[in-house]
Amino acid sequence: MMLAVNIKAAFVSDEFQVISQKSWNQNPMGIALVIDAPLSPPPAEPPLLQDGRCPNNPIWSTRMTPNSSDYVIDIISSWWPVRLDSWSKFSNRYAISPLPPLSLKGTDGSGGKFSTAWKVDIPYRGFYGLKGTVDNVGRILIDSQEVLGPNADKNLQSVKLQTTPDMVKILLEKGVHQIEIEVENDAQYKTTRIDKKVFSTADWASTQNTTSTFIEGPKNIDVTFKVSIGTLYGAGIKLFDSNTGVVVFENEKGYDKPSIIETHTKNIEVGKVYDVEFTSSNQATPSTTEGSDVPEDIFVHQTNVHPNSSTYRTLRQGEYVSFALSEDDNYSTIGDTNENRTYATFTKLAAT
Repeated sequence: MMLAVNIKAAFVSDEFQVISQKSWNQNPMGIALVIDAPLSPPPAEPPLLQDGRCPNNPIWSTRMTPNSSDYVIDIISSWWPVRLDSWSKFSNRYAISPLPPLSLKGTDGSGGKFSTAWKVDIPYRGFYGLKGTVDNVGRILIDSQEVLGPNADKNLQSVKLQTTPDMVKILLEKGVHQIEIEVENDAQYKTTRIDKKVFSTADWASTQNTTSTFIEGPKNIDVTFKVSIGTLYGAGIKLFDSNTGVVVFENEKGYDKPSIIETHTKNIEVGKVYDVEFTSSNQATPSTTEGSDVPEDIFVHQTNVHPNSSTYRTLRQGEYVSFALSEDDNYSTIGDTNENRTYATFTKLAAT
């Protein structure tokens, strides 16, 4: 058994709109509008009128349009005339830019290349003079042939050149010719310093571990060294401690001297590094007076034809002493490399 009851109340609702009573400051109201004008087209230079029967001069310039010259038939796009205080008088008179001279950042066209062209009606055949300046890089082509630029005989000069630019003569036939210009502004770069380690040689070093060597047993032992030196040249061997300069043993054989066979028994420290020095020489040791390191002089007593005329002197360079007796067995001879011989007595005296 169950019971379900649903009771609804009956009522009537009316809606009314009431305007609030607030001040303007509490509930403001207004509207603001403005219309920005588009960028104006480049201004057109008025026609250049020449008095007399001569043609207008210059017959063409970068600032000319079909409305400013009787010779300009068409132009691809009009550029803005520009000037700068640091530019030359010539540049400020004829310079144009593909971009308007705005003061906003990023309006310089840095790194971009721009070009435009004119169709010019040349009135008669002749040599026409062409001159110009550029900031920064540019060139001028007539009928697709470069006449001023980096690949031509002459280049466009700097806009800061205060003298009249150099002129190049171009032969043009009568009729319509296309004059095209290209200009490029040098790219400007902003550098930012990044402080970051790329690599370090210290990272390449291997880990150094300090090790110690422990020697078991005696610290010093007797070692027998057998030395044998047999050669024509001088030779030697030396065992020593380079840190203290103490020589353990040393043997040296002179040039053309007898061979050396020696045995040394020395007390050597275990684990210590000794230095071994070997020497060799192909030079003979000069003879010296016994007990002295000074080479001895050989004095010759020479007796000439006159017995009373005798002198003592040393041998001259190139002379030699011959111990062979002369025919009368009373004299030795002194000679030189030229075989000039003198008979004299030979006596070895003490050096003075």
